[in-house]
Amino acid sequence: MEIIDAHPMRTVKKQREPEPDGDRYLMPEEEQCLRDSLDAYDEAVRDEQRNVARRLRRRINAR
Repeated sequence: MEIIDAHPMRTVKKQREPEPDGDRYLMPEEEQCLRDSLDAYDEAVRDEQRNVARRLRRRINAR
């Protein structure tokens, strides 16, 4: 068994926490990822709306 003189994590600094009331801006990569996700979500919503409208038209025309 080996005994160490100092804790190996002693040189690791604690991560600084952001101020709870401070503003935080997105990094360019984060912003692009968010915008891509929102675009995909918007497209999915539009597709679903088109599908609903198509089903309603079929139901109305079937009468």
